[in-house]
Amino acid sequence: MNSLYGRFGINPTSTTAEICDHDRYRRLIRKDSFIFGEPLNEEKFIVAYHVNTGSTSEAWNPPKNGAVQLAAAITACARIYMYPYISREDCYYTDTDSVVLGQPLPDGLISSSVLGMFKLEDRIKEGYFLAPKSYCYTTVEGKGILKYKGAAKNQITPEWFKSQYANPSRKEHVYVTNNFGRDWKTLTVHKKEVLYQIGISMGTKRLAVFREDLWVDTEPIEIKDLSNITPQYSEIILSFLRNELNQYMVNSTILSERLTQMDSEMKSLVSDKDREIYETKRQIEEIRNHMNNLTKSDKDTKTEQKTKTTKPDQKTKTDKVTKTAKKTYNQTKTVKKKPP
Repeated sequence: MNSLYGRFGINPTSTTAEICDHDRYRRLIRKDSFIFGEPLNEEKFIVAYHVNTGSTSEAWNPPKNGAVQLAAAITACARIYMYPYISREDCYYTDTDSVVLGQPLPDGLISSSVLGMFKLEDRIKEGYFLAPKSYCYTTVEGKGILKYKGAAKNQITPEWFKSQYANPSRKEHVYVTNNFGRDWKTLTVHKKEVLYQIGISMGTKRLAVFREDLWVDTEPIEIKDLSNITPQYSEIILSFLRNELNQYMVNSTILSERLTQMDSEMKSLVSDKDREIYETKRQIEEIRNHMNNLTKSDKDTKTEQKTKTTKPDQKTKTDKVTKTAKKTYNQTKTVKKKPP
């Protein structure tokens, strides 16, 4: 059931990758949806970018099996149904269809087979519930349950939850091994170690509530009129907005540097290609001139040979004509000497 409603509410914004030419690459790097791009050779690039980020027909092509209105209706009904339980004073943690309470529910609300009723998962002896999808607890039978959402979940221990509960803003850096690191330049997959920051996100949806310097609860951020909020909450909200603004500025600077670097790389590639084309044309012109010279030399050689062959023939013919003329002259001379 959860998977079905989750599919209805799937985020239409997704990531796609493609191999493109130089012109499309230059168009993509100037869009906000661009993620990265790497040259494969002098003509082709591999790029990744977000799709379904706009409202036009060209930029909007959501999944055909998505229905956000159904997902919104299901979660709204679930929240209404869960509200009497998540609003209790002894509620420690809640998710879409689950709740952790300090006191047991009546037996009439619990069943492992009836749809719409609660199922008793565990009886908890000790637990730490820090954030959505971030908790650990020990059952009365001594079984340990730990859940943490993130790439570094293998680095998380119950001791980490205890330390994090004592200082919710604490951050820690650990190395995480990625067995499927991708190198787009060489198109290879390899093992790679990445430095990862672990902690819990606070102040994004709810505000922490402290009692005598002890974190005891959270409250939702509901801002309707900024003039009516308390100075404590206004300072927290302003601090959060400043951090968001600083992060946007950092991202903008990084993106600007990346665009400048990519533009420089593209200019370098274009210059190298132009030089290569010029050099190729020059070599072709040299080969053409060399071929023309060879052809001309061959023609001159054939003409000279033909001339040498023709001159002896003309001399032979001249000698024949001369001998014939002499013979005719002698015959004429002999006839004249005969008496009448």
